[in-house]
Amino acid sequence: MRTPKSILVVVERTGDAPALIGKAVGLARPLGAQVELFLCDSEQAYVLDHTYDRAGVLAARAASVAAARRYLNDMRASAGASETDMTIDAQCESPLYESVVRKVLRSASDLVIKAVAAADHRQHGTPDPNDWQLMRTCPAPLMLSRPRAWRSPPRFAAAVDVSDSEPPELARSVTGAAAMLAQGFGAQLHVVYGETGSTGEPAARIEKLRRLCSEAGPSIPCRNSSASSATTHSFSVHWRIGRLAPRRSVRSPRLSSMRSTATSCW
Repeated sequence: MRTPKSILVVVERTGDAPALIGKAVGLARPLGAQVELFLCDSEQAYVLDHTYDRAGVLAARAASVAAARRYLNDMRASAGASETDMTIDAQCESPLYESVVRKVLRSASDLVIKAVAAADHRQHGTPDPNDWQLMRTCPAPLMLSRPRAWRSPPRFAAAVDVSDSEPPELARSVTGAAAMLAQGFGAQLHVVYGETGSTGEPAARIEKLRRLCSEAGPSIPCRNSSASSATTHSFSVHWRIGRLAPRRSVRSPRLSSMRSTATSCW
């Protein structure tokens, strides 16, 4: 993943929108990236697409876009950003994930940030079907964020697979992306690998994790999580290897689709 110069924030009309925009601004500032806010009224678009009487559909779609742009203008003003620092765009299209994909292609965004849309309010942070589709189809790295605020500085985690079942380039790509984001914040990065049916800490896996941390960036320290932390330029890397419960060993196709782009921050 290259250093983002353009960050697209997928905004929805919820109380979590200001916090999501604040996260994007906090990420963009140390990276020198441009932020663009994007809102798509997919629910209104779905209604209009299934309206029997087509009279007035175009006017209703235009009114929806205008209202969305007014909302984004208010969000930009609340963030204290200017039109130069933060641009806005709005659409009235359905489904949402397809509109986001088209927007990413038009704007050539380097990173997309979106709040997790829960399929059920009782499932805290569990993505809905639209988010799963976006994970599969988004042409740029995608960061899904929960509502809670990040600590300062945040901590990043890169979940990698250093077994022989995956090419080493995949783990290297995930770790490199996470290291780039964490270094921008001067934050901690935890590189995590888990497996089932193993005893102890296999030497080959440990050596692969060590190399991943060493390759994450110049002058980045590599330490086992059980050792004392070392820091270079306020940025530290830790690695962990652990065992997974057998019931978690089945790989979900939906989870597999996000391995190459997902970064966790908590």
